[in-house]
Amino acid sequence: MDAQPSQSLPSEQSVLSSQKALEQGFEHLDNNDGDRAIECFTEAIRLCPTSADAYIARACAHEDNEDFGLAITDCTE
Repeated sequence: MDAQPSQSLPSEQSVLSSQKALEQGFEHLDNNDGDRAIECFTEAIRLCPTSADAYIARACAHEDNEDFGLAITDCTE
């Protein structure tokens, strides 16, 4: 049986930076700046691709922007 290549886990620093980007995204959502929120959530995902919270937050921001296809895509990641 061949071993499957595994995705390495993000470093603690990446997780903390991702969390900060996530918090900034929520601030932008609170200020009705969905486009900037999406940028922050995308950065959070780049830093920590295993963050379900970041995908869910970005999906919600896409939904607020009525980009339903993108919202569905994030929900299935």
